[in-house]
Amino acid sequence: MLRVRINSGINPVMSKISRFSYILIAVAVAVLFIAAAAPLAPIYGGDSNWYIAIAEGHLNQVIQPFSGRVLHPFLAGWLSSFSSLNTTQSFLFLAIISLVFSLIVNSLIFKKTVRSPVFFVFLFFSPYFLSIFREFFLSDIFYVFLTSLFFLALFYEKEALALLMLFPLFLARESTILLGAILLLVGLWRSKKLLSVAAAIVIILSVFTASRFNSLGLPNAHELTGLPYLILKLPYNFLNNVLGIVPWSNTLPHCEPIFQYHLPALSFFGSIQSIGICGFNPLFPLATVTTLLTIFGIMPAVLIYLFSKRKIVFGKVPFWLAIALVYGVISYFMSAIATTGVGRLAGYGWPAFLLFTPIIFANSFKMEGEFLIKISFLQFFVAWLPFLILKIGGETIFFYLFIIFFAAVAYWLTFRILKSREMTEGEIGPIMVSNGQ
Repeated sequence: MLRVRINSGINPVMSKISRFSYILIAVAVAVLFIAAAAPLAPIYGGDSNWYIAIAEGHLNQVIQPFSGRVLHPFLAGWLSSFSSLNTTQSFLFLAIISLVFSLIVNSLIFKKTVRSPVFFVFLFFSPYFLSIFREFFLSDIFYVFLTSLFFLALFYEKEALALLMLFPLFLARESTILLGAILLLVGLWRSKKLLSVAAAIVIILSVFTASRFNSLGLPNAHELTGLPYLILKLPYNFLNNVLGIVPWSNTLPHCEPIFQYHLPALSFFGSIQSIGICGFNPLFPLATVTTLLTIFGIMPAVLIYLFSKRKIVFGKVPFWLAIALVYGVISYFMSAIATTGVGRLAGYGWPAFLLFTPIIFANSFKMEGEFLIKISFLQFFVAWLPFLILKIGGETIFFYLFIIFFAAVAYWLTFRILKSREMTEGEIGPIMVSNGQ
């Protein structure tokens, strides 16, 4: 059994804080989120209507792929049916429960590994979690909760429980296929053949079940499902989010095209007959860069520094932590081409930046004193900078460039602070929880 190597430089007072104290800290952070969200109106509209329709029993009126994401709205509908709560209150209740227990689960992991409640607060009290909490009709905060349980099960080497968690994850979002595939592939690499076979079976059963629910819904505007839908949305989002080129199609005539191309009459394209370009909008790529630079504060910079300065033996990193890294980094970068809501999908990368990075970081530096204060301040500053600036000044080119500039300065300061600090000796590799400690 590989055991935890907790950095000997961690403040001994911090290391003795009880599990119950960490739970109280997690609940306090959740209360801060709820208090911060209270004066703000919930984010309603757009995709929210599809989840409300499922909760109210109108699955056959929901378009694909939303009709396959049944678990979260089903629970809200069930709760509404068997309590005095209406649909909105039921979704809010589930969001509160998901938020609280997501934070508790991750605080317990921090208790065993990072052992710094201060750092936990500065990492997890972020505008990303505030945003997805406010969008409580969507399944994002619920999905974070389920993903946290998945990693907690792997953390304690309860691999059968982690496999079972894949099923509700698939019924919450079809993008769970990425998490399942990474579990399977990393399992094969680590010679966990039985786990990989079991993961393949769970993936097949989950995809089949989710597709059955999905087939009960209405076709989307493009009349595309499955693989064609996934393939065609990648270039669409790449043009929009990365290049700033505004795409057009006859099924999404949201602008006046300056260029059109008529597609061949193939069933692969569904009802899409023509595609085109409406022009260039620099706000989209600027928003993408801003999101990737700030959504996890300075943790991307810390991760880059750790990999550049240390020999991190990926083959010796704990199984659960390896999955957190691969899944998180792929989700983070895929957000630029997989969806129009870059911020929401980039946030799915949290296991890499809020679990893997802090744990390796805490095992590479002495987490105490002025050093911890500086890192925590930069983390808080970068994470909250877009939320404050864009709320005050609006989404303009100037303010996006302003945020990008100061985020880059914060990254540079982070590199300088880390470079000036002595790292622990040896290579990073055998870091693992010791069950029962």
